[in-house]
Amino acid sequence: MAEIAFYKCPFCEFKAVKLCGIKEHVRRKHMTSILFKCPVCGRQYNNVYNHFYMHAYKDDEHLILCYLFTKYKLLDPAIRKVKKLLKMC
Repeated sequence: MAEIAFYKCPFCEFKAVKLCGIKEHVRRKHMTSILFKCPVCGRQYNNVYNHFYMHAYKDDEHLILCYLFTKYKLLDPAIRKVKKLLKMC
């Protein structure tokens, strides 16, 4: 029987079978912790979500945050990379 793969929240121990479950969890539980300050670089921003998008294709941490917190459309290869980075084997 095939083992079920889970995705893990990058902020806590929460796990979900689908990536959309992680996205929903992160937006409900962790949204207020990153409203103005980037957890990757520690800088303050008026709109941290634009910052995530601007750096999404430069490093993995910003790519994950962009996918989880913003409504910007990412290219399919970027979404596949997010799935790979968050998947627990």
